[in-house]
Amino acid sequence: MKKFFVPLCLYCLCVSQMFAGLPQTIEALKKSLNPILKQQYNAKEYTWEFSLFTDVYKKNAALYKKSSYITSKELFIPLFQSFIDQKMRVAKDIISIQSAKDQKFIVIGSLYGGAQCLFDYIEHLSGAGIIAKDLSLNKNYSMIFLGNAISKSPYSQETLAIIGLLMYKNQDRVIYIQGNQEYQQEWLDHALGDQIAETQKIDTVPLYENVITKFFATCPLAAIITFDNSVEQILCTSSNQKALKYATENTAVVISGTDEFVIRENNTGLFMLPPIRGATNWKVVSACTPFMKEYYNFSTYSYVILDQKTITHIYRSENKKSYQQDTYDLYTGLPNAM
Repeated sequence: MKKFFVPLCLYCLCVSQMFAGLPQTIEALKKSLNPILKQQYNAKEYTWEFSLFTDVYKKNAALYKKSSYITSKELFIPLFQSFIDQKMRVAKDIISIQSAKDQKFIVIGSLYGGAQCLFDYIEHLSGAGIIAKDLSLNKNYSMIFLGNAISKSPYSQETLAIIGLLMYKNQDRVIYIQGNQEYQQEWLDHALGDQIAETQKIDTVPLYENVITKFFATCPLAAIITFDNSVEQILCTSSNQKALKYATENTAVVISGTDEFVIRENNTGLFMLPPIRGATNWKVVSACTPFMKEYYNFSTYSYVILDQKTITHIYRSENKKSYQQDTYDLYTGLPNAM
């Protein structure tokens, strides 16, 4: 055992030194992201519907040069390369999660580069005692991102970096599902590709492209949650199209993001659509971004927490400081009596 102990210690030391520069607390992350957290864009100044964001980065070159050190080559590349090395293979289409009865899942819908939204969710979860100041999740919680976390925003790399940091801080308890924006090399033709090309040095662009593409390939297309003593399954994926592909006779609930942009009038970020093969069909909207404000009149911060029986919607309007929450029966959609 002794001859393995020293190399193992040296390896752990090297890893800890490699990631020593990563933000280790919520406050450090806020400091890193401070320039973009204060940045405001007038939605009508840009054509957010399309993927060409080069004008955004060029017009705000100074901002992006000092943006956030979490996206720098020295931190970003080793962080995401470490996830690739851990997987050592392309992920399976579906991962299965066998969960204890008392476990809960924080589920975040399509973010579309909403780094500001994501940080707001982290701060709110911290205030609720679910995320500690060191970014670690309460032991009874896991987190699932329903894909399409990037694109349609100038902050796609920052959003990806925050998710990577949460994954690093919470090994195997933060799951990133592939959406259409992450699938294969689709991201290269959207805002994240533009951001990398415009803000990184020419000789490092291929390195970013290689690592990001390989990382996305390790992410599953769906996750199935099965609670102890239950045969009913909860299917988490990015879209109804993928839900149709992966739903089985045991699928009782489907929860997905919004790549089809099915946004209903006065929507607060959670709604039900017709069942998928008999399974209750929930949609979660989490992107309070210029694109969503301009094209879908959606300006709400929104995520959900689910357990074996209920789904709790946590949300606030952009112009309000306080979050509110509504809890529903996970299977019927009926409001839970307080």
